[in-house]
Amino acid sequence: MGCLGSKKTQDGSDGGNVVVSSQNRKSLAEKIEQGGIKVVLVGDAFTGKTSILNRLVYNQFANALPSTVGASFLTHKCQVGSRIVRMDIWDTAGSERYRAMAPMYYRQAAAALVVYDITQHATFEITEQWIDELVEREPEVIVAVVGNKCDLEESRAVTTTEAERFVQGLKSKNTAAFHMECSAKSGQNVENIFKEILMNTVSRKLTNRIRESSEWIERMSDMMTDIQTSMGLVFRLQWTAKKEMAEGELSVRNSINCLQAINI
Repeated sequence: MGCLGSKKTQDGSDGGNVVVSSQNRKSLAEKIEQGGIKVVLVGDAFTGKTSILNRLVYNQFANALPSTVGASFLTHKCQVGSRIVRMDIWDTAGSERYRAMAPMYYRQAAAALVVYDITQHATFEITEQWIDELVEREPEVIVAVVGNKCDLEESRAVTTTEAERFVQGLKSKNTAAFHMECSAKSGQNVENIFKEILMNTVSRKLTNRIRESSEWIERMSDMMTDIQTSMGLVFRLQWTAKKEMAEGELSVRNSINCLQAINI
């Protein structure tokens, strides 16, 4: 699976373009799914959400970026096997003044990156609140708990073990979640996070289809059982009717014989 290209938009329109040779452009375009996978990024301000996306999209890093106002939108296309999957990514503001706006971007999200700064424990502590908000609105959302700035190991305040234990707790509550650390500065694991999201999303879709197929087969089996039961009942009714007709016919014949005997 490889990422093929992306483009940031200011007006919310899909401006993503796949960079391919002209001879492959049509065949790849035909493989692009009509509906993209919606992904949202949430977390406290200054945890590096926008920097993660800049690394993913442009393979660039800036030491200073303006805070996100409201939310920004971009698309990113990756190839999974023979299929091109588009991710529609919403980067939400983490500052308190825009906090109330975040839930409006959760609707129909297939996955979410909940980002914290491994050097600031407070940003990790609040991840549970973000996740509760997400799961309350989208119970089936796949949650990626992402520890950013792992290049600052000497300043670490959140251990990997602590984060992994937290994610295990989420899983025990039937929340689809995984943990990964990354560095927007060095690029470490940034693309792997989105690959993992895609693989989890595709796996869930396949699982849902298998479950739906199994349920359909079960319904068909129940229907066949009902039909067989009904047919058995029909056969029994037919047999009973024939038996009663035969007995009735015998009774009539006996009556006729008795009348004939009397007349004689």
